[in-house]
Amino acid sequence: MHSLAIVPQNRVLAPQQDQTSPSSDDTYLKFYLDQQTLAILPMRHTQEVFVVPPQLIALIPNMPVFVLGLLNRRSRVLWAVDLAQMLQLQSLDANTHQYNVAVISVGEVLLGLVVGSIQGVIRLTPDCIQPPPPSLRAGLASYVQGCVFQQANALLMLDPEIIMRSSVLHGS
Repeated sequence: MHSLAIVPQNRVLAPQQDQTSPSSDDTYLKFYLDQQTLAILPMRHTQEVFVVPPQLIALIPNMPVFVLGLLNRRSRVLWAVDLAQMLQLQSLDANTHQYNVAVISVGEVLLGLVVGSIQGVIRLTPDCIQPPPPSLRAGLASYVQGCVFQQANALLMLDPEIIMRSSVLHGS
């Protein structure tokens, strides 16, 4: 089985957080995993979001089907992963003209998560986060650390650390 060598991030300067500004612990990137599943990721683990044409992702042979390939971004090489397919949901449209990529970081490690569409950034209070619903399928449930209900939508709160440590990424 193949494993991804996830490239460490080179940090030159760490931004200092202003004590009067909203905490990044309360802000989340909101996006669609696939056409119907809304999810959020903590902004403290989100480096950047950008759009890239599929032809800029270098295909790597003999990798799991959810690994789209390698991507060069700001002089860094990142793995680009179809997050929905990794989580055993419907994969992205193969005929798309652009990919929405959210770069997450855990410690010094970066990973490009290709998602359905970016919906923006939201701010949540800890008391609105509920346990994940028991009806989640097994392939998805282990990556979800909570759930937020907004209007008629359930937002699945994904755990970037569990995504990075996933056995499907490391081939074990």
